[in-house]
Amino acid sequence: MQPCADTGVAVWLLPLLPLPPVPGDGAAQGLDAQERARARRLRSDQLRQRFVAAHALQRALLARCTGLLPHQVPLAVGPTGKPLPIQWADGRQLHHNLSHTGDWLLLAVSHEGPVGADIEQVQPRGPLDDLARMVFSPRELQRWRAMPAGRQALAFHVGWTQKEAWLKAQGLGLGSDDDGSDVSFSLGANPVRPPAAGVVSGLTWCAPSDVAQAPLLASVVAPGRLTSIRLQPAELQPGLTAPSTGTGTPRTAPGARRPASCWFAPCPG
Repeated sequence: MQPCADTGVAVWLLPLLPLPPVPGDGAAQGLDAQERARARRLRSDQLRQRFVAAHALQRALLARCTGLLPHQVPLAVGPTGKPLPIQWADGRQLHHNLSHTGDWLLLAVSHEGPVGADIEQVQPRGPLDDLARMVFSPRELQRWRAMPAGRQALAFHVGWTQKEAWLKAQGLGLGSDDDGSDVSFSLGANPVRPPAAGVVSGLTWCAPSDVAQAPLLASVVAPGRLTSIRLQPAELQPGLTAPSTGTGTPRTAPGARRPASCWFAPCPG
């Protein structure tokens, strides 16, 4: 049965562990020539293992959405590096966007239109002002600097995931021309304030540190109005069972690592 509905956005937030035991370029996991070339360019075995694990899991999930075998899933990118949608003969399209950090993967898919996803671990980074000037527009930077000092670190990471997800939905990168949008710096719905007359849908949530080694922040953003955003069960991970609902704490088998399914969990400041 295919877990991707024809409406809304389906989202997976999953641990990558266990990593492939032997360093390689992903040929054994069904990665295509472009993915294998990217894996070979990574500077360490650990980064290569994480890349291969993330892209192999992405292929497994998209295979279930399309009815294809994992190695048959066409994962082409456009001239700006944005993943091209998977197309059917009847004109339907499946948009998808992948992000991974540390040992965690975030994948968003949608039949309704382009979607961007970003996940970051909240970790000490030293002074943030220089990074903030690189990430945020002048308007966003002014709002961020006006926040109390105790809130700025978390707000920076929240805004960073929102900005990355919004730009990825449009096929753009950090440093692109200001389009008039503004990130919210807040958890929950409406992560991006759209330009005049525009509509943006999305969600930002936090998985606290009892789920991962460091708190995780995730954002999913899509231009236009979405029907829904649904967190999918972690059924592909050994030892994990599906959550009873799309929110809250999922059930896990004894000894299993608990998946991050905390949509509006508190996150340390």
